[in-house]
Amino acid sequence: MFTLVIGGAASGKSEYAESRVTDLPGRRIYLATMRPWDQECRNRIDRHRRLRLGKGFETLERYTDLAGAEIPAGANVLLECMSNLTANELYDPEGGGREAVLRGVDALLARCGHLTVVTNEVFSGGAAYGEGMEVVPDPGIISPKAFLDECIKERFPNPYLGDTCLRLCTDSSQGLGVRFGVTIKSYVEKYGDAGKLTGIPLAIAGWLRYLLGVDDNGSSYELAPDPMAEEMQKKLSTIVIGEPSSLTDQLKWSLSNENVFFINLYKAGIGTLIEEIFREEIAGPGAVRATLQKYLAQV
Repeated sequence: MFTLVIGGAASGKSEYAESRVTDLPGRRIYLATMRPWDQECRNRIDRHRRLRLGKGFETLERYTDLAGAEIPAGANVLLECMSNLTANELYDPEGGGREAVLRGVDALLARCGHLTVVTNEVFSGGAAYGEGMEVVPDPGIISPKAFLDECIKERFPNPYLGDTCLRLCTDSSQGLGVRFGVTIKSYVEKYGDAGKLTGIPLAIAGWLRYLLGVDDNGSSYELAPDPMAEEMQKKLSTIVIGEPSSLTDQLKWSLSNENVFFINLYKAGIGTLIEEIFREEIAGPGAVRATLQKYLAQV
């Protein structure tokens, strides 16, 4: 048996998947694929471990080569998550590429009693059609184009979802590499740099603008829980909305951080563009909307 659980950041997909597995009889194996690159990653891993306490899971950390994992025959396996595993296989020095991902899933299906896989909605985004689809590989199991159509045309317009911006932004720093870094690296591999991108730099600049905690009308708001929020706010604390010249080098730490984006965005050719977009977004009230309209017209 096989169950695929798909959702955006902080959508409750992990908790839902765990509830599905705990309803099944037999051994429960939690197959963790997130590599603890830094303290932020370790904090998130610790949080997930606390959430699993008392649910009867045995945790097995496996960052690559699922086919080599020692899984008890007939066990109920929860793979968390496919997005991290795919990034590891594609971009870690020890990764085996796309074939290693498919081979690993086949091996799990052959050995476990029930396999539940959690993955992110990596194709959901304003730039997904024009920028993401150009380089996304087709896994064969699900059509990226069909999945994106469902997200954009059916899920997002659903008035009963009840999402809030605060909840959707929870732990957003932890998904930037999977959502954007993988695509950026694909452009660098294909074209030598990511200079063709506009929508993704716009999204990254928007995330940094969000971290200032002031909306487009000048009102303050509370940031969603995120392991990097406090550190990032400190680094951005000298930026003043209404004073574009207050932006100097405050973004460089983030945009060059390969633990966040899987790649140095300046070396990828888009770091300076993100700074330019961000500078436009802090020009004053209404600047974010005006900047979005300007750049989205180019996507």
